[in-house]
Amino acid sequence: MHSGYAIRRSEAPSGPGRPRVVYEATAAPDCEGSYRLLAEVLAQYLEANSARPGEAAVEAGRSWVGSGRRTQNGREGTEEAVAPPASEDAAITEVVRVLGDIGFAPELSADGTSIYLHRCPFRELAQSQPDVVCRAHLGMIQGALVEVGAPVSATRLLPFVEPDLCITTLTRRSGLPPRAVPLRAPKQL
Repeated sequence: MHSGYAIRRSEAPSGPGRPRVVYEATAAPDCEGSYRLLAEVLAQYLEANSARPGEAAVEAGRSWVGSGRRTQNGREGTEEAVAPPASEDAAITEVVRVLGDIGFAPELSADGTSIYLHRCPFRELAQSQPDVVCRAHLGMIQGALVEVGAPVSATRLLPFVEPDLCITTLTRRSGLPPRAVPLRAPKQL
């Protein structure tokens, strides 16, 4: 198989015998540029052909995750069902793990109401087309939360709050702060 990582050439013999076969490493093929080009083509298409490109991007992100492309173990292409997590915190932890697998370098805020994304796998494209790219990322997070059965929703994504920081806001359906125990009135004697 020819993968482009090495080239084979023959050297002239320095004496009697066959020519020496020499292998030389080459630069690895740049597949990342191809993926970026594809992402750019799709983002431009959404912007040009959709009445509401941001909403279309959110829906695309949700459908990518919701169609079984990602599972609880972060594997692509499987259709296994994911058991609902035991708690909101377990669901959020799983989604943060999935975001890490994708390359976002996520961090859950101390109060559990936000996910900080310290790296964007599509940074250049997100800077030029944030309405499509960042909204697709929001849809992916929303879809991942639904996929793991989270009683939590991602309500918005604030792109480039700092040069290397985007923030996703989470809303817990229980209305309780993370790891909180409801207060009970003391028993009357």
